[in-house]
Amino acid sequence: MKKTPKDKAKIIKPSNRLSLKVGKGGLPKKILNQAEKIQNDFSFDFMPMAYSELVTFKTQLKELSSREDSSLSDAAKDALMTPIMMIKANAGMFHYDLLREVAEDILYTLDYIDSLNTDALDLIDLQVRILNHIIDHARPGKITPNGLELIKEIDAAIDRYRKKHPQSTPDAP
Repeated sequence: MKKTPKDKAKIIKPSNRLSLKVGKGGLPKKILNQAEKIQNDFSFDFMPMAYSELVTFKTQLKELSSREDSSLSDAAKDALMTPIMMIKANAGMFHYDLLREVAEDILYTLDYIDSLNTDALDLIDLQVRILNHIIDHARPGKITPNGLELIKEIDAAIDRYRKKHPQSTPDAP
């Protein structure tokens, strides 16, 4: 269908009231430099928080795995994923790259599985033990070659699980 001039979008120019109230200028260079220095020098020990989130995850996993019904509802998955998402987000923010990657792998696993069968529990247990070890010995920074090997092994374990349980999620790639 051909557009007529009547169909064209009408452009409405906003008023300047907001910019009149707050101004148009940026921040002085001195303030920007001070803020950048504070950000670069900021030190926060994220590991106690990560450990607390991991304990929450383990508690929820234990409760869910002790049930007779091993299926995972969306609410149960959300409850399991939330502490791991917190670890992943904060690990990224505080530059714990390996911790972030392993947390991402756990999220991928949780998203894929639809029940807490023995193989799923074994895979999650492996990932949680690795995550726990990283939290105990973590240093911020880029992933080392050993860390890359660890991630490759976790990914291989996930692939083995997916091959053994292809029916887990119909929309899985």
